[in-house]
Amino acid sequence: MSDKPTRRIVTVALATLAAATALLVTAPSASAQGNCYHYGIAGYAQLFTGYNFDGDCYEVQLNTGWHAIPSYAARKISSLRSWGWYGSERVWLSDSVYGGGLDIPAGSWIQNLGHMDDMADGVEFR
Repeated sequence: MSDKPTRRIVTVALATLAAATALLVTAPSASAQGNCYHYGIAGYAQLFTGYNFDGDCYEVQLNTGWHAIPSYAARKISSLRSWGWYGSERVWLSDSVYGGGLDIPAGSWIQNLGHMDDMADGVEFR
């Protein structure tokens, strides 16, 4: 009896395990706080306290008006990613203390918010 079927099963099992491991490594991390469960879904923007889409997360939905960023993330936002429906939507980060803000096109993934790094305390996705 040949051991080819057994070897094939082991090879397929190892390939499956390798693929699953790769997905776990590259998949977005679960939010430490907040509600960021709409990864890749059009109409959502996710704001993170870490520079690489990690740390605490705050999520806002398209056309739901202005939102005060909760205290766990306010003035700590360092990266942002969003998904729009048509590409004409915008995420607006605001700084109520010093004024100003940042207008970001939907579909952007930004790891460094420049002058708005750790400054945003309000957001609107419109």
